[in-house]
Amino acid sequence: MNKKIKDIAIIEKLWEDGQLNVLNENDHLLRRFGSINLREYSKDVSSPEKTNEVVDEIWTLIAGGGVLRLADYREGSPSLNEVDEILLDENSIQSVLIPFGIIFSFSAKQDSKVIVIRTHQED
Repeated sequence: MNKKIKDIAIIEKLWEDGQLNVLNENDHLLRRFGSINLREYSKDVSSPEKTNEVVDEIWTLIAGGGVLRLADYREGSPSLNEVDEILLDENSIQSVLIPFGIIFSFSAKQDSKVIVIRTHQED
């Protein structure tokens, strides 16, 4: 995928031997760890737009599918005013790093489950 927002990382994930390795040190995504959550979204439901002031999040969709919308309005960012839409699908699992300061939302196209890893417990 040709992404516009420079700080977003997308890492392809594969099921191997009945296991999905969501995150490992070779991904080089986290310097801190705060929490892991499993979020469920019903079909045709969209999360409200949000941004984190200090928390990075890593999203890995494990069931269903939807669109993760991201917008960069950070002053001084090389991708200021850029918007990306990333299709998340259970048939091609990816982990997406959402850096702090990025505005984002998720729209479920079907019932979906997403693992969200946060660098801090609270923002």
